[in-house]
Amino acid sequence: SIGALRAANGGDYPEAPDIGLATANGLSWRTDATVARLAFWVADAPQHDQYAGAMAQDFSDARAKGIHLYPVSASGADELLEYTMRSGAQITGGRYLFLTDDSGIGDPHLVPSIPCYFVTKLEKAIIRMASIELSGIYVEPDAADVIRTGGNPRAGQCSLGDAGAVHVF
Repeated sequence: SIGALRAANGGDYPEAPDIGLATANGLSWRTDATVARLAFWVADAPQHDQYAGAMAQDFSDARAKGIHLYPVSASGADELLEYTMRSGAQITGGRYLFLTDDSGIGDPHLVPSIPCYFVTKLEKAIIRMASIELSGIYVEPDAADVIRTGGNPRAGQCSLGDAGAVHVF
């Protein structure tokens, strides 16, 4: 179980998420239409540059299998990791998640370069993502679960000042 896993500050940077994603793609996923196929990818470092093509193939393979990727960016993340994770989520139909300094764990966390977001406990975010997957309907977090917000997310949209608004789906 995930609860039994422990991080041991491996000290290696970059990492090899291409191997983990290829392994996830090789699992025996149920194929009936009533099953939500989602995978959470937790990382604090990007892939090795020479495996960028393998990452792109992993994302494409996941999409072909109907696996929605939910990357979770942890402390130590940089812009390349955020870009790669956001790309993987977008290509596969998942959503990009990230830890913030509100978590109180790990080293400082990268402030995401997205205009609006809700900060909740990771457990609540994962449960909400699974619920969205199962229902097919976007829902915002319960107000009681919101620690803070980045930007101004309200009723499924984010105001971008003079540039208009971005709609959530």
